[in-house]
Amino acid sequence: MDKDKVRRPYLSLIFVTMLIYLDLNVIQDIKQAGGEELLMRIKQDQQRNVYCFSEAHLYDLSRDQTDHKYTDMELIAEVAGDHCIYFEGDRVRFDYETPREYFGRFDWSTVSAAWQSLPDEANLLFDVFKLMPLNFTAALHDLTLPEDMPDVFKDLLTQTVTYYDFFAAFMDYTVELSEKQKSFRALLQYLRSQDLLINYYEYFGLKGYDGTRITDQAAFLESYSAFCAKNVPKMTVYQSFIRMYYCLEFLGLVKGKADKQKMMNLANDGRHAFFGGYCDIVVSKDEDFRNKAKFMYEACGIHPWVIGPDEFRDWITAGPPNDDTLGELYQLIGKVGELECIDEHETDDTRYTTFALPRLFYDYFGLLTFGENEGKYFFYLTAEKLRFNRGTWTPQISVPVGLLLKELGMDLQGKGEFQRSEVTASGWPGRAWLYGNSIVELICEQDLYLKFNPVNDIPAADKV
Repeated sequence: MDKDKVRRPYLSLIFVTMLIYLDLNVIQDIKQAGGEELLMRIKQDQQRNVYCFSEAHLYDLSRDQTDHKYTDMELIAEVAGDHCIYFEGDRVRFDYETPREYFGRFDWSTVSAAWQSLPDEANLLFDVFKLMPLNFTAALHDLTLPEDMPDVFKDLLTQTVTYYDFFAAFMDYTVELSEKQKSFRALLQYLRSQDLLINYYEYFGLKGYDGTRITDQAAFLESYSAFCAKNVPKMTVYQSFIRMYYCLEFLGLVKGKADKQKMMNLANDGRHAFFGGYCDIVVSKDEDFRNKAKFMYEACGIHPWVIGPDEFRDWITAGPPNDDTLGELYQLIGKVGELECIDEHETDDTRYTTFALPRLFYDYFGLLTFGENEGKYFFYLTAEKLRFNRGTWTPQISVPVGLLLKELGMDLQGKGEFQRSEVTASGWPGRAWLYGNSIVELICEQDLYLKFNPVNDIPAADKV
């Protein structure tokens, strides 16, 4: 590849402000001593990043029968403004509603009744498990049993048990165990100690998981989602995610603390994990939640940064890095020969070569990709996919506009500070600046792109 040919013809750069999701327990801690400083830093950071809340926060508060919940809604609004994420119909929606406005749209007495029905949903799941036969003789490495195996174990092996027996006994889900369950659990412990039992998760149909970690993300996601959807037709992606979340506990994939595992807690934690998956940073005090959310995100092939409040406080106290400049960007691209090539492939007659950058650019982008088609070259910066959705909130547009105004001045149409009114039902018209011999164009097509087009490549009629 000739570096001189690809240095300036075309650049597409995705500019994304981070979306940050704070669990309700983190927000409520702001009311404690020392919380004022954290709230102040969050408000300062709101100039650069977008803080969000979801319907899961309101589900949490709906269980509060006092008026204290309205005070908490005002606190959520101080942190996340009107950046509301919720599920409606068949998809996730991002809308501008304060917590009080969203809460006022519903009759939450019906939601409270739904909370009471959650144990019935758990019982339904248990009934499904009881219908699933499980013959452990088929799961043995060798059908020749050890001579010292107790007779009671041999008897259990000849019986066909169900999957419910398995997780209720072996995973110690129940508090009170029958004598049969105790024997069954002891049997499984014996088989494992003798290395006689294969990966029982695979025996149950879960693929891409070796008993301790995910080894094949795509295979695990397909098999695990199918397992959790048994006998439950027409689930939305939202319902499917929540069911997969609380099945982590039932299957022992991610084991939580015993006193935490109430059905309503698992269900609403699943909601928080789902909506947190649409953000870049997820913050929670709950270690069980963080562990399960990380596992679910890995299973889904996304990588939000899931952290506790101390890590978040350190991160926000450090503040943003110094602003990058377009000059530094060109210098970095000019060093492509020194970068590590991590991928090469061809799609639709275009050859793509991707390099790992030595540092994150604009505190986000770590990959540089060159494309070549019929002797024409282009290149762009991108980042690893971190969250479910790459859509753009209007506040996210204001950050790159502000950075470019700071460096390049008023745009070619004489516009200055970004105004929310620029975005209409038909979209956002974008902004453009002149930089050296290039037109720098910021556009929004689901994501934000910063494109560099040489002036000579632009038809005269289109030049400003």
